[in-house]
Formats: sequence, structure tokens, C-alpha cells
Amino acid sequence: MARFGDQDAARKLVEPGDADTLRQIEALALDRSYPLEWTRLAALLMHHAQIRLATGDIDGGTEVVVLHKQLKGVLGGKAAKSDLGAALLPRGREALARAAASWQEDKKTELADQANTILAAWGDTPAPPLALRYGISREQVQQALGITGKERSIATEQAARALDVFALPFPDEGAEAIVACLDDANRLADVFVTYKAGLADSYQEPTQLAHLLEESKVEVLSSPKAPGLYSRVYRLGDWQCDATIISHGAGAGALVHFGKGELPAAAPLARDLGALKLDRSFERNRLVAAPEQRKDTVTTGNSKLLAGMHNPLPALKPTQAAFGRVADHNLTSWIALEYNPEEALPALHKILLPLWGRTGTPRFEGKMDEHGGHLECAWQDAQTRYAVWLPYEATQPVRFEASDIQPADRIGKREGSVGESDREERKARLQAGKPILRVPRQLEQVELGMTRAQILELLPGGRSVVKSDIPDGLSVTFAGEASREDKYITRQLLVRFDRNGRATEIRARYVAGPGAGQGNAWTNLLLNTVRKTAGAPLEMASSWSSVWADAPGRKVVAQAYRWQDDATLAMFQRDAGGAELCLRDCPPDYEDGVPLPAFECLPRGAGAVVLGMKSQQLVQELNNVKPDTTADGAWIIRPDASSPYDVLLVWFDKDQVTRIVARHTPVTRNSGSTSWGQIITEAWTRDVRSFGWPRQQQLVGNDMLQALGFHDERTRVRIFWQENDDGSVKVFTEWKELPR
Repeated sequence: MARFGDQDAARKLVEPGDADTLRQIEALALDRSYPLEWTRLAALLMHHAQIRLATGDIDGGTEVVVLHKQLKGVLGGKAAKSDLGAALLPRGREALARAAASWQEDKKTELADQANTILAAWGDTPAPPLALRYGISREQVQQALGITGKERSIATEQAARALDVFALPFPDEGAEAIVACLDDANRLADVFVTYKAGLADSYQEPTQLAHLLEESKVEVLSSPKAPGLYSRVYRLGDWQCDATIISHGAGAGALVHFGKGELPAAAPLARDLGALKLDRSFERNRLVAAPEQRKDTVTTGNSKLLAGMHNPLPALKPTQAAFGRVADHNLTSWIALEYNPEEALPALHKILLPLWGRTGTPRFEGKMDEHGGHLECAWQDAQTRYAVWLPYEATQPVRFEASDIQPADRIGKREGSVGESDREERKARLQAGKPILRVPRQLEQVELGMTRAQILELLPGGRSVVKSDIPDGLSVTFAGEASREDKYITRQLLVRFDRNGRATEIRARYVAGPGAGQGNAWTNLLLNTVRKTAGAPLEMASSWSSVWADAPGRKVVAQAYRWQDDATLAMFQRDAGGAELCLRDCPPDYEDGVPLPAFECLPRGAGAVVLGMKSQQLVQELNNVKPDTTADGAWIIRPDASSPYDVLLVWFDKDQVTRIVARHTPVTRNSGSTSWGQIITEAWTRDVRSFGWPRQQQLVGNDMLQALGFHDERTRVRIFWQENDDGSVKVFTEWKELPR
């Protein structure tokens, strides 16, 4: 009452002894008292005159002018500049200005000129008074709004009362909520007024929503436009006021924001969203959410996953989750939840308030997209950005997105911290007895963790099952006949053991069976067997691609696939020669598998001449006699008569043996005979215990076998025949060091 000139009535309402309130009333006192009833009557008369003018009654304009002159006279200097003057003196000016424009358009020049003359002499009017004060305490805000709460933002749906208490110069028609946002010091920083959807039917322009500011000639800072939004920005005392009309959709019809022009920092934004986390690697999130997918963007409607998410918008039920990868890095770039309400979208404040309450002041922006655009409500701290997309079109989903916004130069550091986080999560799962287990731990009945004795007991007997020792392991070659229906055959099983004698790695090598048909499609059967339980694999460059790069024959094209869970690492490789599936144990201390030396199952040379030995070592083996060399530097060594070879050629690189070619002792055969292929097979059969099953075959002519190839991770071996210029044919075995 005292603010609007009725100090007499205000004094009567003061409690006895309340000196502080009396002092405030006296500070507001004008030269005389203006009863509240008189103020209401004057306002009603002016309102009535404006209605008459707006409906085409010229006398209404006259009444507006007369009333304005009378008010200026009655109020005098001090009252005219007070809150009372701000409430009464601007009234009628906007209506008269619109009438003048209409008269000018209708060629009623005289009336228009008279109105413009009056408007020019209207005089200055004070801006609408605000009871809203920047920086007041949480307690003062709560007392003013009649609410409680400890959130960063607090709200009331008693919008009309809040508009009145804060003296906000905006209509209460359609107002749904007032949201007060506090800063880190628990002081008022921003206030929002939200209006119901469809308000644009009544207020098409922000100037209409803010007509009291327009009529008072408040300073206009800008009139920005964005997709779906029409805004007007005013300077109102210490405040910047943004009045925005939302053309349609988005759960609101208008927004009014009182702030300082710069948004305060958001509260720290959570990066743990429950089932999915920004500080977890992309691969770990994929394994949790959708192991069957293998793309840089994963989308899933898995109900179990959605139930495990922290829903930031509890007024809505999520129907889909998605997340994306940082390009070329195993990092999660963003995580999103989408909502498809079955009914009309709830009011904006009902959707946003839980998130708004935790995080503080949002930034509202209109954005265009391929689905008609949306209102974006965003929060941001140093690492993370939250955004809620409220669609303009009712058929489109609401979307919440949390994204990492750290600069590119922090990717290395982030990879380190994310890796550590993944390890800690895995450790916790293992300790709780709840590991993620999707990758098989058994191949051909042999399971990781078995002892050598247990494995040998499982193996069938007979001459066709050839067992031999390899470094820290066991090789089993299955040379028996295959069934005509078999699409693929297991030809070799290779097991490596840890220091406790337990199987820590199992490899099974497969070749096409009689029922495989044309091409290499049979390998998909193996691949899909693992895919069914382990999910989509990671496609990788295959180490097999380089094994045969310099060998005669067609170029080998190889593919590699990888799976991993908390207990097991699986690798599948394939090329034209066959396929290999490898399982490796991942105990608690080794998330990427037990560290093992390069896999080795082949002999490294002929007799005492082996790959990797130094030249001086070889000289010592030759009784300290350095042999002759070929034109390209190979040493020529002639073994003793007991050797199956009559000549060895040895090449060095950096003083280490890297290639050995041994010529087999000649066998009398006819040149061009198909029996040369048989000789190759016989040479292999003699050493099947050492070589295992061939990995490659090279055919010439009418499918004549010319070479058999074998390899592990250190050595490549080829047995082949070669026809010389004189028509003679020789058989050779080659050992070659593979690059590491």
C-alpha cells in the first residue's frame, strides 16, 4: 500500500511496536496520501477508455487524453516519479499510439496528427517498479513465494501470487509457474515465468506479452529471433528481462526471464547416469547396453537398461537410450534418453523442474532440426553439458542429452582416467561375484582353467590324433577323415598353460569341410556362433595379412574380430586357408588377458640352424668355419649325410638368422608328374607332429599342390617344390622370421 501512495492505510495495518515497518512506510511516503480505492478507480476509468478507443470509439481517445492530464495534475512531481506514477501514467499511451497508426492508415490524417502531438507531449514515465531484488537470500525468496526447498532452483505454481509479490509487470493469464534460481552462495540470480502452451494464440508478439514495458518506454536491448521463438530483451533497473513467445509445442507458450545477462555457472553436472556413464569407455558402455551392436552410435530400447538409468525427467518415461563414441578413441562422447509421451506433453516446468532444481539456471534457445525444430534447455559446467530438447511438433520425442565438452588436448588424460575407472568397475564386479560374462570359455570341450591331465583325458585316441608339446603348451592335430556333411572341421587344438599348469589360452584351427560349398562362407557359421552369446565383435586389422605378403601365389586377405568381457578375451581370424578362434583368460589382475609371449608352435629351423641365432653362434656350430656365400649373401651350409636335406641357405638381418631354405635330398621323380604334390604331402606327414595342420595351400596348373604353409606368431614355414631351368624338380622347406 505504501509503495503505491496509501501510507495512511498502510500505517493502520502495522502491528504495535513494529518500528521497522513504520520506518519503511515513512520512507515511501509521498506529499499526500492516495487511497487505494482512488487508484483502482482511476485505473478502471483509464482501462474503460482504452477499451472504447480500441473498439473504434473516437471519444474513448479523448477520454484517455483527459484522464492522463488529470492524473499528471493530481500526482504532482514526487508521486509522478513513484511506483504509483509508474502504475498510472503510462496507461493509455500504447492504445493511443496504435489508434494514431490506424487513423493514418485510414487517411484520417487530422486525427492521427492530433494523437501524435499528444503522444509527443506525454512526458517521461517511470519504469514499472519491481519488488524483485537481485541477490536476496534463499530464506527471503522462500518467504516471498511461500515455499521451502534446498534445491538450486525452487518453484511455485501459485504464479499469480508470485507475480504480485515480486511486482513483475507481466500478465498472470496463462502463467503456470515461477522458478527462482540461486547461485553458489544461495542468493537469487534468476527468475523465470513459464506460460501454458498455446499462449501464442493470444500473444503473437513479445511486445504484447510485455505491453506494460512497451507502454512505459523501457529501454529495449535487442529483439533476437530463433527457430520457433520470438523474443524482446529489456533493461529494467538492475535486471535484464527477456520476454519470449514460443510459437507452438515445447510444453510452453511463453517464457519470461529476469537475470543479469550472463548465466551463472551450473552446479556440477553428474556424469554417472546409472547404467551408462560418460566416464566409462565407449566399449564398456556398449557391452553393458547393446553388445549385439557394433557402431559408433548405439541405440537401444532395452527395458532393463532403461530401468537402470537415472531418469533426469521423471515426469516422462524413457523409451530409448543412445550414446556415441569420440571419433577414433574408445571414449563416450554423449549419452541420450528419448521420451515418447503417449499423451500431450506436460507443462514445461513439470518436465524440467527436477533437473532445473539440481542444476540451476538453464539457457533456452530455439534450434532447427529435420523434424521441425525444438526448444533447447541447456546447462553446462567445465566438463559436461546437459541439454533437453522439447519438440515443437507433437509427434517428435523429448530428448535429454549429456555430453562431454572437454577440449581435444585433454583426450589423452581422459583416456587414462576412463581406463582407470573401467578397471575399478571391473574389480568391483569381480569382488561382488557379478562379472559380465558373455564370451565363451570353452573350445572343443576344452575349457580355460583345465589342467593338462584333464585335457588329455578328454581327447580321443588313435593314430589320427597327433599330440605334441609346444613351448608352455600342448598341440593336438586331428588328421582323421571328415564327414561329407561337415561344413567345417577342427584340425588343430593348441593350448598354453600358466605357471600353475592351468589352461590360460586355447586356440582351435578350422578348415573347410566337404559340405562347405564354394568360397569361405563357412567361416560365418563359426563367427556367428560366438556372436550369438558375445555380441557384435570389434573388427580389427588381422596379423595374418602380413604373414604371406612376400610368398608366391595370390595375395592373402585376412580378417580379425575381437570380443572381451570381464573374464575372457576372444579373437577370431580367417582367410582363404581357414579360421582360428582363440580364447585367453582374463584374471582379476589382467583385464586384457594374461600376458603371454608370442605364440609359438612350429620348429624354428633345420637341426642346429635356427631362426634368431647370431652369426657367431652359427660359425661355432660349423666348427668355426665360415661357409661360402651366394651372390645375395646367403650362407651355403651342407649338412651331414644323416640330414634329410643336402643344402641349407641361410640369410641374416642385423646379424641374426631371419630366413632358412633347406633343399630336400633328391627323390627320383618325373618332371611335371602329379606325384610332386604327393611328395609335398609326404614331407609334411613325416613332420606332422612338429608342423601341425597346414594353414595355406598353393595350387598350380590343374589344382596340383605346389606348397603347404604353416605359421605361428614368430615363424612361417613353407614346404614346396620348384622346377629348375633344366627340367629337374627340387623340394624345399623354408623357415622365415615373422615381424613382431
